[in-house]
Amino acid sequence: KSGEYALENNQKDVFVTHNENSKEIIFALPFDEIYVTGWNDFDFHMYTLAPENQDTYQLTARPWGGVCAVPQFINSFDEDDARLEANYIQGQQYTYSGEILKRSIDGKPLIYTVDVPSIDQSDVDDGFRWGKFEYATGITNRLSNDWPLLRYADVLMMKAESLMRLGKSGAGALVTQVRERAFKNEPEKAQVTDAELMGGSVYDYGRRDSYKTEHDGGTDIKYGRFLDELGWEFCQEGRRRQDMIRFGIFTTKVWFSHDKSDETKNLYPIPNKVLLTNSNLKQNPGYSK
Repeated sequence: KSGEYALENNQKDVFVTHNENSKEIIFALPFDEIYVTGWNDFDFHMYTLAPENQDTYQLTARPWGGVCAVPQFINSFDEDDARLEANYIQGQQYTYSGEILKRSIDGKPLIYTVDVPSIDQSDVDDGFRWGKFEYATGITNRLSNDWPLLRYADVLMMKAESLMRLGKSGAGALVTQVRERAFKNEPEKAQVTDAELMGGSVYDYGRRDSYKTEHDGGTDIKYGRFLDELGWEFCQEGRRRQDMIRFGIFTTKVWFSHDKSDETKNLYPIPNKVLLTNSNLKQNPGYSK
């Protein structure tokens, strides 16, 4: 209520290169390419962009590409949701001067498409690429954007989830507040009710690659629509796995090339070097000693 923190008018403003003064960020990990010198400290652009995109952003190092969005997740977005275009690099790619960027392998235009055949049968431009954090022109292999560990949108969504799970009203109004900036031209689409959030997910789960095609849907997920909202707002922020665990589907649902697994996989194994430091530590269930 002090007004110290608030939602940015545009979600993208939270993730620009100089985001240290964002009114939405409550707690962040500060990054600066000058002071953070490890090669892989914050290099989203390097492992999501194709090598040819070096000419798009005038990068000092050539990306190696590969990491992209799961098509099923992309297809769960409303077509008018501004976050889809703002957070994912898609379509025809261009050089910094505006010329059509072409694939080095065959000279064809580099066009990012939503489809990904499989992990091991994909082409250089299959799949939308990560673009939530701004890739500033001329950057090195490290980004200078601060990483928001906690932002005001997160606080609103945590309160909404608490109200929903307690059976109290008000979750819809809070989620609507977060959605409004993503639907400025269609304000009616920003509206979501308490009842809708408690319903199933619109995500079409099921194995979906060149080896197998299944349609399992998500209507059976309790509070599934709320889980969708978390995905749409916080994608690329390193929290999807923990959200899926909390909603009980990380080991029980199938998507893309991920099959069901034992619930012990909700926990990571304890590294052997850590086990060796203390004989009282025991490896988590489901992993070899």
